[in-house]
Amino acid sequence: SSGINAEWPLRPGVIQMVDGGWWEGELDGDTGWVPSNFVKEFGVLDTGHGTKRVSAMALDASPTESNEYYTTVVTDIVQSEREYLGDIKYLTDTLLVSLRRSKKLTPRDVEMVCRFANELKMLHTQLLQSLTTQQSKPVLHQQIGGTFLQYGQRIKELYGNFCSNHP
Repeated sequence: SSGINAEWPLRPGVIQMVDGGWWEGELDGDTGWVPSNFVKEFGVLDTGHGTKRVSAMALDASPTESNEYYTTVVTDIVQSEREYLGDIKYLTDTLLVSLRRSKKLTPRDVEMVCRFANELKMLHTQLLQSLTTQQSKPVLHQQIGGTFLQYGQRIKELYGNFCSNHP
């Protein structure tokens, strides 16, 4: 692989949909990701292994329009993550302090909520750092979809554990 990001743009080819509104595809031998709102489906193929592959292509747009739109979307994603992390920090630094003092939960339950919130803060801090690093790269080398896929399982496990065990 040449290391060039195939997230942008795809030409007609066989690609497959993955979780979260992203498509996996290939461009000049490199595999990468493209948002589903940039994919036009032409037909579905059954690979015989339970995987559906679709003949598709990225929607037509000039490179300048595509890069501007992509940059705007990435900026919005990073800003949303930054705001969410701010909310988590408010939770850990302010609300949980009040919760500890209130005695409304047992010490064990307070400790569990605090541990979850601190793990959440750490994970989203790392995610934001990774997204910011990707954002600083040239558009054709950014791996925004890959970054979310890298953190997705950890986020799912963390929220799943908390939802299964919360007080």
